[in-house]
Amino acid sequence: MSTIAQKSTNECRVGLCQSSPPREFWNGNVAVCRDRHPHLDDVLQVVPKQRKVFVEASKTGLPTFKYLVSLKEGRYFHSTYDPLSEGVKWAQSAPDDSDSVTVVLGEGFFYHIRELVRNRQSIQPLIIIERDSEIFQEALRALDLKDILSNEMVHIFVGSDHKEAIQFISKIQFHNKRKRLSLLHHKPSIQTFPEFYRAIDKAFKSANTVNIYERMKYKKFVNDEVKVLLFTSQYFLMGEIVSALQRRGLPYRMLNFAQEEVACGEFMEGIIKNIIDFKPDFLFTINHLGMDREGALSDFLLKIEMPYASWYVDNPALIVKYYVKNINPFCTLFIWDKNGVDDMKAFGFEHVFYLPLGVDEKRFCPVKSEINPLKHLASDVGFIGNSMVHKVQKRLEKSRVNGSLLSNFAIISEDYAGSPDRHVDEFIRGRYPALYEEYSKTEDDKRACFDTAVNWEATRTYRLERVRKLLPLVPVIAGDSGWLGVLDGHQFRYQSELNYYRDLPYFYNMIRVNFNATSRQMKEAVNQRVFDVPACKGCLVTDHQDQIHDLFRVGEEVMCYQSPDEIYDLVSYLLGHETERMRIAEKGYNRAIKDHTYVHRIDQMVRTIKDVYMS
Repeated sequence: MSTIAQKSTNECRVGLCQSSPPREFWNGNVAVCRDRHPHLDDVLQVVPKQRKVFVEASKTGLPTFKYLVSLKEGRYFHSTYDPLSEGVKWAQSAPDDSDSVTVVLGEGFFYHIRELVRNRQSIQPLIIIERDSEIFQEALRALDLKDILSNEMVHIFVGSDHKEAIQFISKIQFHNKRKRLSLLHHKPSIQTFPEFYRAIDKAFKSANTVNIYERMKYKKFVNDEVKVLLFTSQYFLMGEIVSALQRRGLPYRMLNFAQEEVACGEFMEGIIKNIIDFKPDFLFTINHLGMDREGALSDFLLKIEMPYASWYVDNPALIVKYYVKNINPFCTLFIWDKNGVDDMKAFGFEHVFYLPLGVDEKRFCPVKSEINPLKHLASDVGFIGNSMVHKVQKRLEKSRVNGSLLSNFAIISEDYAGSPDRHVDEFIRGRYPALYEEYSKTEDDKRACFDTAVNWEATRTYRLERVRKLLPLVPVIAGDSGWLGVLDGHQFRYQSELNYYRDLPYFYNMIRVNFNATSRQMKEAVNQRVFDVPACKGCLVTDHQDQIHDLFRVGEEVMCYQSPDEIYDLVSYLLGHETERMRIAEKGYNRAIKDHTYVHRIDQMVRTIKDVYMS
């Protein structure tokens, strides 16, 4: 025998070679897999850089395989004598917990999984996690797995990122009402990829603690010091909330998350750990951030009887339609726009309350001009805001609408700006019935983008018309570069965008009359500037919004214009009557500090949610 032939024979004896795998199983399995598990399509196309899976026949004729863990060492994943009997024993030793979601860590050639499915008397979710794509591909070639792949209760993840695996498990668990997880281990898989599978074990360890739900069902609001667990992201308002809690001396903890981490296992582990260790009286978020659209986290909070508050400080109609599955009796909504209260109740939310914006008076406060870093921007009149030019263009492109909706976009937006309608869908249905059918057939995400684009374009035209009335007074306009394209640069002083926290308090202090034109997503409510300017002892001239009367005395604490034609005369009058201008600024300041700080808002929120929960 030649040297080459002898070497080939020896390699075959130790399982490091094989003939071409049968294709009949591959084609049938792949067809089912692509139909039932389309997220695995990329996995099916992966070509390994270095082959590590070597299939051979066991003594009973069934395929088994060795995985090359190093250049000199291979590890068998199944018995070389009878892999089927081995799988039967594994399945028989697995606990049959009908109230759990079973997670099998390690798939191999599915012998143990198939027997597990056969042994179960009740139908329950089964999640299969496999670290290696080559193992998964070879399993599809070696065995007929169509029965497992087509099972609606079976969910399969294949990949090397343990965070993605954790998120996959969490989403299935969420869809199954946050059932407890039962993690089963395929020993050869764990031994081969220990870091990957141990990370998954660790992520769900706290979630499977015995009686964990009972430990989280403690009595709330039993102490004077109310504890709050905050879901925090990069949203601008969270800093003000934290500051207000600190000044009230209320204990709090912050659970940070990025938007892509919502509903992942690590985020849930953080929630559970904080609830057990910190024992908050309620959870708090803004605009439902941190809550998943499927309502699984909400169901979990309902199960442990944990109150949570969501404060909407943007138009809830553009957001909450995606979170209707979060409706439950332990959810309390706070709405910055009084008109939104009835809207949210119509959605089905039971506990909905009006809570306007406020001001952090420690940040927005009077500053002496000689120490003001923005004193070079001193001006009779100033306006800070986005031109909306670029924002509208980008959002309209993102909506990807075309046809009549696109060609009529400008007309729709201009009409919406002057309409009392607060919802774009209702406005189009009533004012443009011929376009409504096309609008209603647009995909949800695209329609949401279109609605936002209409709001922003309406704001653009509304804001531009009013700002133009200030041009004879040569105002300072701070904002994006879009202003330079829509206004004559010789008629105003342009200042690039200013940071809300770092710069705006100084800007408001250097302007004798601060001008405001409210976004058209607010047809009757007031925006942040209505509170921030008075807190800086600035004189505010704003468009008339019905809800401002609930907050300030118009004509004494703030000044309002009813139409664009009134703007020039009103601002000129205030500039010509310094004593009256300063008196208005002083009274506006007193009102803001007395009634409208975020400490006041936190006090109101705590009282309200406590009353709701205790009742």
